[in-house]
Amino acid sequence: GNISFYDFLTGSNSMSCHKLEMANFQRNYVWKRKNIIALFTSITESINEVNTTSLYLGNIVIQRTYKGNIGSDFVVDGQQRLITLSLIIKAILEKIGESKDCENVLFYEENIPRIKFSREKLNSAYESILSNNQSISFLDDETKKTFLKNYKLIGSELRKIDDLNLFLEKIKTIEFIVIKCPSTHNVNQLFESLNSTGVDLTAGDLI
Repeated sequence: GNISFYDFLTGSNSMSCHKLEMANFQRNYVWKRKNIIALFTSITESINEVNTTSLYLGNIVIQRTYKGNIGSDFVVDGQQRLITLSLIIKAILEKIGESKDCENVLFYEENIPRIKFSREKLNSAYESILSNNQSISFLDDETKKTFLKNYKLIGSELRKIDDLNLFLEKIKTIEFIVIKCPSTHNVNQLFESLNSTGVDLTAGDLI
């Protein structure tokens, strides 16, 4: 079934994942300007619809780790959307100054991000943004530059939003279908299958 973005990271639902890890087999964070603008457009259009329904953003595929609830689950599919949404949440938090909801999405416990990357370079770039430490070290690496460039673009797009609290509420209700694979599955093989066709597989295909 469907689960909201907020409940996915903070809820007690069986589909919830409180800590996520972007594994080494994942490609870099590569979303471009057009992807972010399209996401903003979808969110604002969804807010403006008379018969407001939840905005559906596709499947999230997770592999449970052997550590169970004390460890992080691996993200097999959905990295680009999850990272972008978390950057939007961080930018909203920066603009409105204080929000328990934003902090709950971003952090598992105080100063422990819900999302981490197996690759140290990516992890340091992401954590630098969460900790407001966007230093000159971002300029030495293309992937780091992508994080910072997208975060700045998100900030400029948020300046066009009249009601940030309403925008935040809409983001919290964005829905995914979450598919959890057991830790025994060959996650590399599944990842290759998902990414080789260039077409999103349906929940039925994955099952």
